[in-house]
Amino acid sequence: MTRSGLERDARAVVARFLVVVAVVGAGACAADDSPPTAVAPGAAATVASQSAVHGCGKPLPADQPPTIPGTPKGYKQYTVLATGATLAGPQPQKAGPRTFWVRVPPDYDPSHAYRVVYLGQGCGGSGVANTSTYQLYKEASGGTEEAIYVAIDIPTDGANQDCYDNRDGPSSQEWEAFELFHSVVDANYCVDEDQIFVAGYSTGGWLANMWGCYFAGDGEHPWNGVPGGDAGASPRRFAPRVRLRGQAVVAGGEPSNNPPCNGPVAAIWISQAGANPTDEERAALARVLRMNGCEGSPTAPWHPEISGAGVCQQYTACPADYPVVFCQTNDCHADSHQRAIPAFTRFFDEATGRAGG
Repeated sequence: MTRSGLERDARAVVARFLVVVAVVGAGACAADDSPPTAVAPGAAATVASQSAVHGCGKPLPADQPPTIPGTPKGYKQYTVLATGATLAGPQPQKAGPRTFWVRVPPDYDPSHAYRVVYLGQGCGGSGVANTSTYQLYKEASGGTEEAIYVAIDIPTDGANQDCYDNRDGPSSQEWEAFELFHSVVDANYCVDEDQIFVAGYSTGGWLANMWGCYFAGDGEHPWNGVPGGDAGASPRRFAPRVRLRGQAVVAGGEPSNNPPCNGPVAAIWISQAGANPTDEERAALARVLRMNGCEGSPTAPWHPEISGAGVCQQYTACPADYPVVFCQTNDCHADSHQRAIPAFTRFFDEATGRAGG
């Protein structure tokens, strides 16, 4: 993936939307699936469309709030305007604003390329993703501040009630949404294009399974559901120059009407169904093992010091660049949330060869 390619992709998308920003102070994260009551964002200021250039070497946006370590404070809210484009053709009823939040490391260096983690919340509470998604930046809980976190708000068009649009398959608005979100992030921040991840729980977990399927691999030469590649496949419709490296899911399954998957992906799941994962969780695992070329792989315990004895198993025949881990728990949401922070952070490090001993 070249810088010029990324710039062309950004120009094609940025022309389609107006960016609106609002900066708010954020409170503490909720411990369960119910989003907290939050103060509505402050008055939004309309600004010109963002410059369609790669963000490395650029200073932070002038209104990026200071990041306070270990807290949600530092998130900046953006709004993009979706056109209603989907993999199944135009869906005009799904056109309109989508909002998301961006948080950078406290010591952000514009010359250093950072991991980007997209974060999905549980159902309910649009406009509060900054306080309703995993606090993977919380180093006291095993997270890391050294990443750009992008918290995705629930859409407000009611396409799937108060959840992400994870039921409509190719007609979902979430394919275009990712392209719009990432174009803004890439234009304004210094992104390590080899370290793009998505993590979420509940409906955010279903979203992570969707994006981990469609946005995996080389989008200009997508596999189109064929492990190893489909020589006749056309470039991916949305974000063809972006490769999602990994997905991390709590209590989220694989939509049965997903479009064809486009390449290998690192993946970790934390199931809350104990010894009997849901059919949708099993489907997600089977998809990744097939696309990663490691169906039938033996397993071995994965970091019991993080997840607990007997909780997580790694599929040892999967490629080192695309590890696969499945965890089975009887956790309540609060326990899974605390388990996810160190587990997901360690997994992302290992998937990109950055883990310590």
